Amino acid sequence: MNDLETRKKILLEIFPDSILKEDKKEIITWCNLKCAGLHHKRKLQINYEKNIYHCWVCGSSSFITKLLRECASKSRRKRYLDTIDDLRHQEEPEEFRLEPPPHTQFLLDALDVPDAMRAYEWLREKTGVSDEDIFQHKIGFCNDGDYRSRLIFPSFSVDGHLNFFVTRSVWRADTWKYLNCSGVKSKDVIYNEILVNWNKPIIIVEGIKTYLKHLAIENVVPILGSRFTKDYLLFKRSILNDVPLVYVALDDTAKAKSYEIMELYDSYEVEARLVDVSDVIQPDEFDTESFVGRLEAATKFSRKNSLEAQIERVRRSL
Repeated sequence: MNDLETRKKILLEIFPDSILKEDKKEIITWCNLKCAGLHHKRKLQINYEKNIYHCWVCGSSSFITKLLRECASKSRRKRYLDTIDDLRHQEEPEEFRLEPPPHTQFLLDALDVPDAMRAYEWLREKTGVSDEDIFQHKIGFCNDGDYRSRLIFPSFSVDGHLNFFVTRSVWRADTWKYLNCSGVKSKDVIYNEILVNWNKPIIIVEGIKTYLKHLAIENVVPILGSRFTKDYLLFKRSILNDVPLVYVALDDTAKAKSYEIMELYDSYEVEARLVDVSDVIQPDEFDTESFVGRLEAATKFSRKNSLEAQIERVRRSL
């Protein structure tokens, strides 16, 4: 059964008393949204090729995720969304296993090495992590090789396998403070997905330092780069898992990117909110209590934000 047939089958399960127009890849049914019970004819038009819907009575019209959220069970939503190419992800082959860099020790076991002790002190000072946090997140230190004298921050998949790592130098002379592992793109992993609860809002931050600073807050997820598009696994999984809300808490200098992320989620009918960090350089400057306050005061994405994002993109291109 191809994708279109699967979508048609699922929609007919959800709306069994519908009119099927196979030539147009549409089904016509009663609207259960704003005009539920107010009209005696089928006026809700669903196109399962384009994945959009429109009601000719109440005017409800959008990408199909909103309709599925209102009218379908979670299992049917997931089955339907799994057929959409933009939300698919090519998993790594089963035999692929990322290994930590050679010469890596757990940080707490390497404190007799002067460079490791300096890295430990930097980490404690800049992020406030405890020894228990360092142990639980398996933070390491590399003694030699390509990542010599760097902190190693590992990431684990939902199955508990190492799927990525970020390294950080604490030496001012180093041009590249952060180096990601080679062979894996940050867009293809969700940092520490093993800890993500898809039933609760996620909080998107930019880097590992902000993530570590706010370990006490559930579902803080760093994107580990300067881009975020619909090709990112974090975006695909959050749509497929029907995440209820997304907070965007990037550096204030990345406001255009923040708007782009919110606009992307909004196009799939997921509520997105902007966390105001305009009075600091980076979100990791907040303590956890202050950051929670900023989350509570976050502003919902609007079409005005979308216009501001477009203006900002034009300004940056000049």
